Amino acid sequence: MATMAMKHEQTQRLWLPLSPNGGKNGATESAIAYAAFEKYYLMDKRSLRRVAQELGQSVKLLERWSSEFRWIERAAAWDFHRSNFGKPENWNRVNPGSSEEEQPERPWLPQAPGQGKEGTTETALNHGTFMRYLAMRPGQRSLRELARLEGKSETLMERWSSRFGWAQRAAAWNQQQARVFAAEHEQRQRERAVVEARKLKDVNERRYQLAEKALDRVEQMLAFPLIETAIETDDSGRPITILRPAKWSFTTAWELAQLGDRILRQSLQSASEQYSSHFSHPAPEDDFED
Repeated sequence: MATMAMKHEQTQRLWLPLSPNGGKNGATESAIAYAAFEKYYLMDKRSLRRVAQELGQSVKLLERWSSEFRWIERAAAWDFHRSNFGKPENWNRVNPGSSEEEQPERPWLPQAPGQGKEGTTETALNHGTFMRYLAMRPGQRSLRELARLEGKSETLMERWSSRFGWAQRAAAWNQQQARVFAAEHEQRQRERAVVEARKLKDVNERRYQLAEKALDRVEQMLAFPLIETAIETDDSGRPITILRPAKWSFTTAWELAQLGDRILRQSLQSASEQYSSHFSHPAPEDDFED
């Protein structure tokens, strides 16, 4: 049973960054949201209020992120990981092959036993410290600052960094975060394009309807003569025929027909361009699936 649980935990490393659209209702976890989650799940006594204070964010925002990205469930997965994989007596339960397969793609994961320099093994304490190092801003990572925060010597941090390849693993993490930002930017662009496309579609429909009304009016005008005939009576009561010019002329009809034709052509051309643009820019495949 313990072995099965360990294997399941290895395939469900929920404390890692979620795949794009992996949150509730398809929400994408941003790098900022994940950095906040890191602070949360690495705390000894977890508190959304404390994370909000440290990051300068509102508690309501942290509560929303916690719900959207399942912080409680993922933090529990981390606790389970630390209580099992992190114990030396449980290392023999881990299949090194699975970790080695994941390591090239996600080197920030806990290393398998014996994967450190000269066959050393990364303990839960080593990896927890590395995760705090990783949580620092890329341009502000400092072993000296980490040593101060952890209450350890800078020499020890340098030794752990060298032994377990912190610099290379942090660089891989930075690249992964850059991909997250790129995916978010692309998603925002797609959403913006959908909104603009809907607006343009509405405008084209209104243009088309307006053009149809104009051309219908031209047909109505041409169906009537240019001279209107009216029967009236004179002073003696006799009927007389009155001929009056119509309220339109062929020039008016021609101008209205040109207007309708121009609006119709604009509508059709815009719709054609929108159609061509949609099918000439297919959505790229998702490169971030596990």
